[in-house]
Amino acid sequence: ISINNGNSTTSDPNVTVTITLVSGSGTPEKYMISEDALFTDSVWVAYTSPNISYTFEDSNTAGIKTIFLKL
Repeated sequence: ISINNGNSTTSDPNVTVTITLVSGSGTPEKYMISEDALFTDSVWVAYTSPNISYTFEDSNTAGIKTIFLKL
């Protein structure tokens, strides 16, 4: 998984998460993405591309943020 083509930092709350699948692992049908490790307010979304657009919820606060992804 990489964010913004592997950039180590960004100040933009809008990011692109890219999923690189292991050869032979198949293609997922759905995914969840969240800033919450428990995925409390997340829903399953159809997986149509390895590039997922995501906007951080609390984009007005600077600092380290974490994204969780479930396939």
